[in-house]
Amino acid sequence: MASYASRLIFPALLACLLCLDSRAEAQDEIPEIDVVDLVMFDDPKFKFPEPRFEIPTDPIRVWMSALQRAEDTELQRVTLDTLSIAKRLGMEGLDAFKPTLIELLSREELDLSVRRSAVSVMIHLDAREEASLLAKQAEQYGEPIAEIVESALASWQSGELQDRWLQRVQEGQSGRRSLIRGAEGLGALKAVEAAKPLTQLVENDGAAMGIRLAAARALGRIPFEDQLSLADRLVSSAKTDVLRGVMAVAVLDDRDDASAVDSLKPLVANRSSAVQAEALRALYEVDPLLPLEFVEAEIQNGDVNVRRPLARSMVRSHDAKWVETLASLLNDVNPSLRREVAASMVYLANEHGLRDEVVAEASRVIARNEWRGCEQATIVLVNLEIKEIGDRLVQLMDHPRGEVQVTAAWGLRRFALEEHLPAMLRRGKQVYAGFRNGELNLNTPGAEQLITQLFMAFGQMRYSESEGLIRDYLPKDFSLGDDARTAAAWAIGFLHEGKATPDVTAILLGRLNDVTSTFAEISPVRAMAAISLARMKSEAAVPDLRQYMFGDGSHTDQACGWAIEQLTGEPKPPVRLGPLTKHNKWFLAPLQDGDDAE
Repeated sequence: MASYASRLIFPALLACLLCLDSRAEAQDEIPEIDVVDLVMFDDPKFKFPEPRFEIPTDPIRVWMSALQRAEDTELQRVTLDTLSIAKRLGMEGLDAFKPTLIELLSREELDLSVRRSAVSVMIHLDAREEASLLAKQAEQYGEPIAEIVESALASWQSGELQDRWLQRVQEGQSGRRSLIRGAEGLGALKAVEAAKPLTQLVENDGAAMGIRLAAARALGRIPFEDQLSLADRLVSSAKTDVLRGVMAVAVLDDRDDASAVDSLKPLVANRSSAVQAEALRALYEVDPLLPLEFVEAEIQNGDVNVRRPLARSMVRSHDAKWVETLASLLNDVNPSLRREVAASMVYLANEHGLRDEVVAEASRVIARNEWRGCEQATIVLVNLEIKEIGDRLVQLMDHPRGEVQVTAAWGLRRFALEEHLPAMLRRGKQVYAGFRNGELNLNTPGAEQLITQLFMAFGQMRYSESEGLIRDYLPKDFSLGDDARTAAAWAIGFLHEGKATPDVTAILLGRLNDVTSTFAEISPVRAMAAISLARMKSEAAVPDLRQYMFGDGSHTDQACGWAIEQLTGEPKPPVRLGPLTKHNKWFLAPLQDGDDAE
């Protein structure tokens, strides 16, 4: 089982829980589903060059020299900090500094800030073979060094400081952070001999919350005889003490036997949703079906961290009896949960023979007007290609929420049924009128995205009646929205496919060539103009298209290359390597040719 960082009723406990270990959850691999997209950017689809990032190793020689300058403490510290940054950025060859760092740490007179930076670099270099040296540094130079060394030793599962950690928790007199590190280290080492003093810390109501949680987490990693009895003592007082409930789950972290399950189940009824979430997650880790018995009582719980494991358990059951309850979560207030449920329902329909049940329940959700449910149910039913909801999608284009309007238009585009085109055009004209009379603008949720979906649908379906509206969006008017105008430039090419209409050709060339005006045309519109010129077989546009093939791999460059290939048969130039960025802006770097040596 794995502990889980739940949203708690007071911030201090949340901060402690965020430190809990996490492990991959046992759950079905839910395939991704189709969601609202911009198909115009995939037809044609271009491969854009990835930017390249290179870190030359030229400064290494200079940095090595700087570390030798014992008289310049600040230079040493900054150089060491630079090494840590370079390692994080991925510079190669930094292991060469290990001997120098070891020698540096041997100097008794070394400034403490320099020592701490040197230790930090050793840890960043993953110098676990020097664990003994680092442990001695922590013991000799105190908290500034110990706080970084001990965490590293615990993550490396090094026993160099095990005796010190054990003494620390036995005495219980060290500072808060020191005790927490000791507990974490002993837990990482699964030190059975630490079970008794850690138990005493857990049950010490006078100890700081962070110390007790760290001790409980450590005990969850240590197999010891009294683990269940300690957990039961914590559970018995969890009704009045949220912390004890959380610690009970942590103590049972690695247990998956029936006794552990019996200890965890009462915590699901705890007054704190934090404890409930921890218990449900732990039960799910033991067996994904265990939370099912709590669905009826807790599925309306106000904490998403309670609802989520219940939802996942219902999915893992592959049982038709849970589809109705699962469908209710399509309207969940938490966006990540409702999206997860939508994908899960498609998965259950496609992979586990529950298509009829999923379609029936999603159809009930879409028939209601709750915006979240309408949005997600649309996504489910469109993925399942239930075209019978087309009339409902037409209605939802007028829904008060922009998210629903856009998703409905996307669904209608995906279904591509001619019977819906008049209603789609009517809605598009309403949106355009709203922009013109000031009722709508680019800040109106969903307005631009709705008409973008409609334009793409009109283009794909070659709906000639939409041309007048599409043409309204071709002139340069940034107030109508970048995506909407880009979609218009893309769609018009389908409406005139294979027919180089002179006036449309002139309009599109105007967009393509608008690069020198005060407010030049945006690149996506220019790229779509090029693509549409090719679809229209506008051979007269070839000289203009050639002007913008710069070989830089940009959208306009590739669109023009593709267009020329369609019009002339000339192969589209291959995509070049992406731009190369060399990281050479260091505090200390070697002089380059042309640099001032003074």
